Amino acid sequence: MHSSTTSPIGDCATRMVAKLTQLEELHLTIRPGIAANHIAAIGNSCPLLKSFSCNGFKCKLPTYEDNDHNDRLRHVYALAISKSMPNLRHLQVFAHWMGNKGLKLILDGCPHLESLDIRRCFDLDLQGDLGKRCRQQIKHLKLPNDSISDVPWPNCGWRSIWYFCLQL
Repeated sequence: MHSSTTSPIGDCATRMVAKLTQLEELHLTIRPGIAANHIAAIGNSCPLLKSFSCNGFKCKLPTYEDNDHNDRLRHVYALAISKSMPNLRHLQVFAHWMGNKGLKLILDGCPHLESLDIRRCFDLDLQGDLGKRCRQQIKHLKLPNDSISDVPWPNCGWRSIWYFCLQL
């Protein structure tokens, strides 16, 4: 993994999950402090993982002059999921900044996916072959513009997250 982010929350989550090697389902919601390297460590520690949610906050990433760096940063979570969670059947990546390359990484690395929730992943272009592949490969597909009325957490922005964290 290219990301070397250190965060007490992410490090703690990684250590806890590493002790649960038989874990088949994990959902990380409103997850400040969980970086791509933590996701990879969780996936590598839990080879039986079949259902995973890693829900983001749709935010604008910094843009660097180096387009290769932008590309790696944009798809780092998808790369972590695709490389460490090959047995997934259900995946939710709500409100990520992932583009088509990241989605292709996930589809290639997680060939057993039956359900995929990519709501609010607005950087995806599913008009061509990738959209067709998703519709053919995935039985239960929730697309970027699909309703979020069933989402059990608020559609938060950073201000809401900071408020939430301060209340803990």
